[in-house]
Amino acid sequence: MERGWLSSLGTPLAALCGLAVAFAVRESIARFGLSRGYGGAVAAAGLLLTTSPLVFMLVTEEPFQQVKQQRRLGAYFREMGPFLRADGRFRWFIAVVSLWLTAITGASYFTVYAMNRFAAGPTAVMGYTIFLTLGAGLAGLVGGAAANRKGYVRVFLCGLAGTTLSMLVAFLGPWAWCMYLAFGLAGASSSACMMGVVYLPMEMGGQDNVPTYVGISSLVRAPMGALAPLLAGVYLERFPYPPLFVFCALSGVLGAFLLARYVEEPRSQAPATTPELPREPKRKVAA
Repeated sequence: MERGWLSSLGTPLAALCGLAVAFAVRESIARFGLSRGYGGAVAAAGLLLTTSPLVFMLVTEEPFQQVKQQRRLGAYFREMGPFLRADGRFRWFIAVVSLWLTAITGASYFTVYAMNRFAAGPTAVMGYTIFLTLGAGLAGLVGGAAANRKGYVRVFLCGLAGTTLSMLVAFLGPWAWCMYLAFGLAGASSSACMMGVVYLPMEMGGQDNVPTYVGISSLVRAPMGALAPLLAGVYLERFPYPPLFVFCALSGVLGAFLLARYVEEPRSQAPATTPELPREPKRKVAA
């Protein structure tokens, strides 16, 4: 239950950092030029991502009362099939996550679309980033508190609705200022959906199977998150933007339907039963 409050606190703090970074990137580009300024910003971001986990070395973790038996990486791969066959709601959850990753792909091309259609300049692009960050922060603040009371499925549903709406605003909006609304909705929906994507597997797996559920979810969404934008880019080399936004909106609608129909809130159900899993071969101990 504390995860929602942590998200409600952490996401707005991250959004405030994002606002500061947006202005810093603009100043960097203005002083050093587009190539050096933007390249330096990306390099600095990579350095922060690399060094930030070192903070966890300062935290002493309390031992768990129940610790899952250690298993090799190959065993986790072999566990995927039995877990997906045994837990139907988790199978549908994986399908919903794949549809969301498809739906949110359109937002990756909002900036280029705005530059082509409305001749958006650097200041407008910075404004888009600010609206995207503000939307994410606000959704994290509200969604985290709502998830504690109503559960992550409903927050995920709201996020999918926001994803669909952002695509429709970008597709139907006749004025340049509509893109600010599209970016704000995209940021808010991404923040809300990520709560469901990250935290629902933790609740579905119960206390014993959390590592496997999280591992399966991460393994499936990693290639989808990389492949969907690439396919969209190949499509946009020959075809216009509006059909892509419509397709993404329909993916969001289908994902919301499957989530509402087949994925029940884990906290209202008994934890998933552990299927028969392949056993790790015993290691020979040298005499």
